[in-house]
Amino acid sequence: MRCLVEAQTPGCCELRSPKAWLVRWMARGDALRAEAGYRTPPYPCWSPRFCVAAGNLTRIRAHYFSRPDDARAALRRKLQAFLNGTWEREIARAPTDTVFAAFTVALNAGERRAAADAAARVGSANRAISAADYPREMGRALFVLAPGGAGMDVHRVTEAVAAGALPILREKFWPAEYYDGWPHVVIPNWEDLTMPWLRTAAAEALQQLEANQFDFRRAYAPYQLARVRREQARARAWCAEHLGGSNATAPASAAALLRGPRD
Repeated sequence: MRCLVEAQTPGCCELRSPKAWLVRWMARGDALRAEAGYRTPPYPCWSPRFCVAAGNLTRIRAHYFSRPDDARAALRRKLQAFLNGTWEREIARAPTDTVFAAFTVALNAGERRAAADAAARVGSANRAISAADYPREMGRALFVLAPGGAGMDVHRVTEAVAAGALPILREKFWPAEYYDGWPHVVIPNWEDLTMPWLRTAAAEALQQLEANQFDFRRAYAPYQLARVRREQARARAWCAEHLGGSNATAPASAAALLRGPRD
């Protein structure tokens, strides 16, 4: 419910078009990022989980899979290669890191410095990378480190899934249910990141993938648009019950909405 107010939609119940709502939400995010001086690459799809930044979206999207099933097949192939010993030959043909790390440490220095150190221990390196190279390099890797940053979410989770890679999240940084259903693995602490741990994580992830416990649709627009529609319906119902009418716009109404039910 909070996101409906933070999106500054005029009228907490005037949410007629999910697509228009997302466009407005993302445009506001772009403005906030520009004010903060951030330069972030475009992301693979529309979603209330992140904003699409300015740039050559068609060129960037070419490095992400357009269908969930293709992303799933790519991740399965990588996991199998990593576990059966052919991964080294693959990366010899296309040089890459087994673990992809590209994030700004300053956004959350304690968390991200530990993640960068962990990447170095397994032969990778946290590095600055251009928007054009970012999705291509991510797609070549098997694992993607996704340490928490300055916000409530990490866009690398969605990007990694759409690129056919497996995001690594630190236990207890996010609520357990936050990424429930998303393809990912959880590490107790960044200090635990070692090659034996990666091999164990890959085996467990492959089992989960084969058991259909990973929902790749979550990284794509149709799933998230349906989610927005559900939120719209909940918002309208809550406004009608607690605020009266269908177009409550007063500041008091926004404050009341913030106190309402949330995910």
